[in-house]
Amino acid sequence: MVAPRPASISAFRALLRAQHKTFVGDKEMLERARIHSREQFLKNKDLTDDAEIERLRKEADNATDFILNDIVRAELNQKNGRYVIDGAKLTDRK
Repeated sequence: MVAPRPASISAFRALLRAQHKTFVGDKEMLERARIHSREQFLKNKDLTDDAEIERLRKEADNATDFILNDIVRAELNQKNGRYVIDGAKLTDRK
């Protein structure tokens, strides 16, 4: 087994933090995202090719960016049955 690289660990942790921030309050989605991320990182844990490792790290960084900036969650308003999006999250994008 190859020792994990600090950049890979950092990318994995950033991905988990992004998921936690984006899916707060949605236990099912948070758990599914966490499991999928872990599976993907473990699947490639024995890679030794530096170029492939870097490509996968960039892919993880892109996934983190997508989760933080491109996913907008709506919540059901129980009073009127409509979904509501927090407007601050739409204007707080980069």
